[in-house]
Amino acid sequence: MASAKTKLLKTAFDRVISVSLVDMNAPLRWINQYFADTVKGFGTAEDEKISNLKETRQLILNGRKQFKKFSYFKVKKLTPFSPTFSSDDIAVLTDEFYLKAKLGDEKIEMHLFFTSVFQYHGNKWKCIAFHGSVPPKDSSTDDTFHVEEYRKRILELEHRVEKRNAELI
Repeated sequence: MASAKTKLLKTAFDRVISVSLVDMNAPLRWINQYFADTVKGFGTAEDEKISNLKETRQLILNGRKQFKKFSYFKVKKLTPFSPTFSSDDIAVLTDEFYLKAKLGDEKIEMHLFFTSVFQYHGNKWKCIAFHGSVPPKDSSTDDTFHVEEYRKRILELEHRVEKRNAELI
């Protein structure tokens, strides 16, 4: 892969990540410049299913609106820039981030996984697909489908309901 083309990919990737996750003040024009019109993707919430540029813009604007509630918000990229090329014009990036935030007195820390696919066309790289996820804390390959985690949650909720019912009597 030519060095100049790889540099263009790094710029496109950095700007996609900045405008959508790392820098809530990054220029919104980067959305149109670095996401394809037909971009597809999944955010970190169940209802964040994206099928075009307009929906991507709305997802980013929703994130920025929520960001304003935090007194502290910092996202750090944990993985180096390391694209995998399936051809000279298609690159896949798999990355991990660590988020620290403060909402009132509550401190929030979480890992985020983000996979993105870029296509080179017309001397530009554009994101054509992405997927973000937040793995459950303390999850492991021993419980890939998180069955034990859900069981614990159900037991905890049942206990809370029993306690609350006892308080009401």
